[in-house]
Amino acid sequence: PADAPPLVQEDWRAFVHDTLSPLWLKNGVLDTPETRWRDWLAARQASEDQSAILNPESWILNTSPPMPQFAYHAQLFREHRAEIRREFLWRNYRTVLDHVLFHGRGIVNTVVYCTLAVLLALLVNPLAAYALSRFKPSAGPQILLFLMLTMAFPHMVTQIPVFVLLRELGLLNTFAALLLPGMASGYSIFLLKGFFDSLPQELYQAAEIVGATEFQVFRLVAVPLVTPILAYIGLGAFVTAYGGFMWALVICPQPEMWTLMVWIYDFQ
Repeated sequence: PADAPPLVQEDWRAFVHDTLSPLWLKNGVLDTPETRWRDWLAARQASEDQSAILNPESWILNTSPPMPQFAYHAQLFREHRAEIRREFLWRNYRTVLDHVLFHGRGIVNTVVYCTLAVLLALLVNPLAAYALSRFKPSAGPQILLFLMLTMAFPHMVTQIPVFVLLRELGLLNTFAALLLPGMASGYSIFLLKGFFDSLPQELYQAAEIVGATEFQVFRLVAVPLVTPILAYIGLGAFVTAYGGFMWALVICPQPEMWTLMVWIYDFQ
């Protein structure tokens, strides 16, 4: 403005002399397509044509002179609307998948970890529950109580002693460290024992009469009858292994052993 302080005018003259092209000056004032657009728009908004103000698209198509940059980009957007939509729709997924698939072993570690966790959960827990139910040891109630007591403490309480134990055994940054502490579940053994106890003893006796071994009785008679419970236990083991972020990060601090949850956190 003409009434600007002297120091501001001095800075303006230096800027005009050193930087600004004389093409965009008129009597010492900015005169560019953008300033012409703003002047024209101010005059248009002051007019009584309110419909044009509420419809910016009409400014581009039906008026002169249009704002050069705005009109150019608007036309470019209209011509490439489908490509732009696809780009914004898939870009984030493509970026995450590229980081996870090609910048580490997160996918491989997660598949191996989840598979072994489910298999061990479906092997160790049914065997323990079947032994307690089938042979009924004299210390069976005490063993079951001990297994139930493991449910009284949250996992955060046991993480430090388990970490120290695994470190002393030299198992950190291995699949064994991820799998061994959680392959047996007191709750799963308690649940399966109750279902094994509910099975008729005549089924076991019929299998023994035809000469089945104890493992055949377990595999061919007992396990098929508790399939829904095994499905629940397997699903729980998978969800725990797949979503176990803190445990995987503490036990396997080296990046080559990170699971998918740790990789996603690192990516964020």
